[in-house]
Amino acid sequence: MKKIGRNPPSTPELRILNVLQASEKPLCGAEIVRQSGGWVSRGHVYASLSRLDEKKMVCSSTTSQKPFEAAGCRTTYSLTPLGYRILELIEQIDSEVEG
Repeated sequence: MKKIGRNPPSTPELRILNVLQASEKPLCGAEIVRQSGGWVSRGHVYASLSRLDEKKMVCSSTTSQKPFEAAGCRTTYSLTPLGYRILELIEQIDSEVEG
């Protein structure tokens, strides 16, 4: 079995991954904070997103689309296939521990 790596996602990073997974569209940092229900703070969201981007679990894109600009967003984030896989593995582990 292939190792995930030596630097797994932290709890705040996992919360961000979960918010992105639940979203039907890419989100900017402010939207992630809002949609997290208080689990992700504005002070930590961008540092966490940067680390997740370095770990290849999220990808970022700069946009000039009007709906995003109106919300103050320029960079949006979405899950990568690796980000989805990490969440699948965590869910599998959770179900095995509970089962």
